[in-house]
Amino acid sequence: MAVAVQVRQVREELYRAAGGPEAVGDGEPSTLLLGRLFHELFAELVDDDSPLYWPRALADAPPTLAGWQAQLIHEAYRKSVGPKLGQERAALRETTAEVLAFWEAAQGLCRWMAELLWTAREFPTIREKLLSAQTGVLLPDSAILDLVKAEQPLTLELREPGWTDSVRLTGVADCLWRIPGQGDWCIVELKLGRGVPEVDLGQATLYHLMLTSGPGQSRLGHEIVDRSLALVSFGPERRERVFKANELTLAAARLKDLIGQVAGVVPIHGMATETFEPQDTSASSMMATPVRGSMTLFARETGAEDREMGQRVAATCKEFGAPIEILGEPIVGPSFVRFQVATARRVRRGALEKLAPELQMRLGLSAAPFISQAGGQMVIDVERKNREIVPFARLRGQLPRIDPLCGSAKVPLGIDLFGRLQFADLAEPSSAHLLVAGTSGSGKSEWLRTALAGLMLSNTPETLRLVLIDPKRNAFSDLKNSRFLQNVQAMVYPDERSAVEVLERLADEMDVRYRLLEKARADSLREYVRISGTPVPRIVCVVDEYFELINRDRQERKELETQICRLGAKARAAGIHLMLATQQPSRETIKGALESNIAARVGLMMKNRIESRMLLGQSGAENLLGAGDLLYKNTGEPIRLQAPLMTRDERAQIFSGESRDLHGPARAPLIDFVVSREEA
Repeated sequence: MAVAVQVRQVREELYRAAGGPEAVGDGEPSTLLLGRLFHELFAELVDDDSPLYWPRALADAPPTLAGWQAQLIHEAYRKSVGPKLGQERAALRETTAEVLAFWEAAQGLCRWMAELLWTAREFPTIREKLLSAQTGVLLPDSAILDLVKAEQPLTLELREPGWTDSVRLTGVADCLWRIPGQGDWCIVELKLGRGVPEVDLGQATLYHLMLTSGPGQSRLGHEIVDRSLALVSFGPERRERVFKANELTLAAARLKDLIGQVAGVVPIHGMATETFEPQDTSASSMMATPVRGSMTLFARETGAEDREMGQRVAATCKEFGAPIEILGEPIVGPSFVRFQVATARRVRRGALEKLAPELQMRLGLSAAPFISQAGGQMVIDVERKNREIVPFARLRGQLPRIDPLCGSAKVPLGIDLFGRLQFADLAEPSSAHLLVAGTSGSGKSEWLRTALAGLMLSNTPETLRLVLIDPKRNAFSDLKNSRFLQNVQAMVYPDERSAVEVLERLADEMDVRYRLLEKARADSLREYVRISGTPVPRIVCVVDEYFELINRDRQERKELETQICRLGAKARAAGIHLMLATQQPSRETIKGALESNIAARVGLMMKNRIESRMLLGQSGAENLLGAGDLLYKNTGEPIRLQAPLMTRDERAQIFSGESRDLHGPARAPLIDFVVSREEA
């Protein structure tokens, strides 16, 4: 069976090889949330079930190009952008410049689409589509398929000489747009923010490989595509770049080497460094350095029993009036098997969710199947009978390499179905602070420990410090003597020292740091560190059993929530972050300070759907399988992951500081903190 690799993995490696976070072009910065809203806007413009579908939006537009552009912009703001920005007001309050750039890019997208449609208006299918909108009777999808293919799945099978295995590359192109009358396809990369020319070339080459028919390569439907490609991005101004077929062909061999390295099928010792050199730009070359080998964590591949299970799922859904089609092969994860499904035209997600208890009974499962949306596709997850443990030790190679100056803000969350470790980036506004919830036996305490271990292995004490508030007195006992603690009193037991006092001092430290940022004219801690050349550690404050803390005393709860609001609203840019954990994500716990200030959520198994809705905004966590099976949500749909498990010996080694292979010799902190100065 071929090694599975996703386009996103290759794209991330292109960026990493181009210089990582420092590799930026001359566009404006953006955020993950705004990127999602931008993609959603485009999807609504081309989705015939959407109120913003372009024939409807243009039905009453003046018959001029300017009129079409103005109408699309007006409708986009009224039906999509305006309402969503209002809903996300709390998450976007620190990103005014990024929001303005997003709106400029959204207007550019509408103008560009209007230009293309205006050019194509004389073609019969386009003209019929517009005329039908005026009568309120829309034509079938086939009338528009000759023009645009949105969210187009692409697959590429590769096997190169010297590889130890074949590679199956999969991904979804944001949009393929056919130039009317010519047959050429334009790749539309819906990207906000800063771009890198070298990465653009690598990405265009990747799409060209996936669209070019040939031995072991892919076709788009039944068409052979072997032409030049255009890459269109909005950063926020529109940029179009045409890549000639010969330019892409020359870069393809080097890209294949990179794909092989990402898949782990190319021995990395002795491999020559490759560069992608754009022929029509003056940008510096991109070095494709080797990556740490990929991992196969799951012993079992797709088998006959999995396919049979899929058939039983489809038969049960059909019997109860919600027919589905199983798409492709089942995907086997450590805890469950995922079936990608397509529903009949009028079958909604809610209808399938109502069938979950019936499916559980018919299939003889201990937990109801989990029905959700992943990557724009409806999926049904069915528990595995022979569940596997994911050892933390086998994931250490996927942790970020240590940057001795800036460190890493990435918190390991868990692995996806392909064995890739996923992260929450504390430096991003949408994931600056985390709220973790799960019932007893869900794996909440183990998740907290692996999150801390991942941060410690990706940092030095000069780039990371911890403050641990532990009401139970046993969640972080292995960290009592860690060099990563902020100071000697950073292990906090609330029955001995007030948690309110600790949070107040963190807020004071935040204010001190903001004065430093102001003096250096820096927008964030990372930028300040680069300007000053001196490491300033991020401070991560972990609060276990938050529910117990806020129920001790009414006045203490009020003071705690005041400090959480203060830190949640401002602390990200100063490099101070909160991770709060609770067994009871009830309305009483979450409403107020947490709901408005902590957007990123880690949901493990919960008692009921009410708790799931309180934490994640939707049900589902009540059907998780426990022992680290989790849902992570910051923007968009939650993603399902499996948390790894550390052995007791491994935990003791990492937390005690004996794991020195990544950190090197210990050094004293380079700055003093507010807490340290007051206690000295």
